[in-house]
Amino acid sequence: MTVGDELSITNKQSASKMPIVTAGIYVFVSTLWIYTSDSLVSNLFRDPHVFAAISMYKGFGFVAVTGALLFALLQRASKVLSVSNDRLYRLIESSPVCMAVISPEGTPQFVNKRFLEVFGYTLEDIPDLEAWWQRCYPDPDYRLHVQRDWTDQVALAASTNGDIPAREYCIRTKNGSDLTVEICGTTMPNAIVVCLQDVTDKKRAALALQASEERYRRIFEYAPVGIVQLTVGGEFITVNQSVAAMLGYQSTADMMRELNGGHHQLFLNEQRRANLLERVMATDGFIQFEELFRRSDMSLLTASVTVRAVRSPDGSIRFVEGFIEDYTDKRKAEIAIAAEEAKMRAFLRDVLKSVTDGHLNLAFNAAELPAKMPLAAEPHFATAPSLRYVRELIANAALVVGHDDIRRYDLLTGAGEAVMNAVVHAGGGMVTICRDEQRRVVQVWIEDTGKGIARDTIHRATLERGFTTAGTLGHGFSMMLNTVDRVYLLTGPAGTTIVLEQEAVAPELLFPAFGTAATMVIPSSG
Repeated sequence: MTVGDELSITNKQSASKMPIVTAGIYVFVSTLWIYTSDSLVSNLFRDPHVFAAISMYKGFGFVAVTGALLFALLQRASKVLSVSNDRLYRLIESSPVCMAVISPEGTPQFVNKRFLEVFGYTLEDIPDLEAWWQRCYPDPDYRLHVQRDWTDQVALAASTNGDIPAREYCIRTKNGSDLTVEICGTTMPNAIVVCLQDVTDKKRAALALQASEERYRRIFEYAPVGIVQLTVGGEFITVNQSVAAMLGYQSTADMMRELNGGHHQLFLNEQRRANLLERVMATDGFIQFEELFRRSDMSLLTASVTVRAVRSPDGSIRFVEGFIEDYTDKRKAEIAIAAEEAKMRAFLRDVLKSVTDGHLNLAFNAAELPAKMPLAAEPHFATAPSLRYVRELIANAALVVGHDDIRRYDLLTGAGEAVMNAVVHAGGGMVTICRDEQRRVVQVWIEDTGKGIARDTIHRATLERGFTTAGTLGHGFSMMLNTVDRVYLLTGPAGTTIVLEQEAVAPELLFPAFGTAATMVIPSSG
């Protein structure tokens, strides 16, 4: 019960006691007057005729005084009622809610300013209830429905001395627009006070919200990715059909019942699940990871998971939401592609090594390059002006390990070509000269940051004499393969690394039946 209800009850109780108190006072005073006056007159006047005459006049006086008092009381009550009515009508007039006062027969008696602003009708426009029905409800069927409903509600309120409950109706205004209006009222002895609240915008907003929720629900239900919401403790609040299908469940209800009931463990490792939840709670935004889940049939699902904690304005966590994509087939395809690519790499590497009698060794990562030997000189970034200096460093390294003039000249020729290509195609390259005096081997590293050699042209760039495109080495490889014992090549979009190794004595051919490396270079097409 509200404070207003309590005050209303108190006022009603006070009003009901007022007539009883007034009547009691009147009876008491009248009885006292009659008794005391009769006793006084009887003591003063012993003559019966005089006593009768005085008693008659006393009665007339009593009636006159009583009449005057009643007239004064009625005048005061009328004034109070008039003031009360004035206040009521002023309150209705200034109310921000549309209000109207109608007679028990249905004739409009008063409409307030807000009513005129919203509906546009004056009392002249709606002189009686029939005019109101005709103007506000132009559709006959709907008008009949409203008439019956309103009449029933008014009759019920009058019979129970209660209020007319709020109902929604569509009302046509004077300017022709239709408004959704919530109408309620209260019955009084000689009038009905009606309140009309325009809820068109509220209704429109509610419909828009409902449509938005419906769109969200459809997106949620039919999204191609799995969508889940979980409690802070990790129990599922809601899931869509996509994630249920991913995990092998017939319905979302089956999935939630199985997982929330502890009948099936989704994660392979429950500690992993706890760690992920803790990580999500400690992060403000989304986190993404790849996870293995156990399906209902115990097969494994590889999934990409994007998840975040949804927080209240005060920072507390309301729930956790996530998006799940099935990566199982994608991961299998990636593994298959990687395996096939590895085979192709191995095939290409073996073919190039075979046709060059072991001279060319193709590497696909830095780990496949040979280990660096001890430095023979500090690394030097080679440019066109410093080519001669680089050649001198290489020649000195070859002399130290005991290369004869022919071996040294061959190394200088091959290394010169490699360094020149780095200068021409990448603007220069870092040259590192190493040597192993015990094995009498010189090792030259040339590393650049050019565009590298495209994989689909490596065989032509390394074997076809005269082939050249931007970012390839052209004639240089033919010269390197004919003059150096071993050439290692690692190339890609980030640059190229070439490692040349020259021994003091030329190694024996791996495939002598094929001849020398020089005779195995594929000639350029005419």
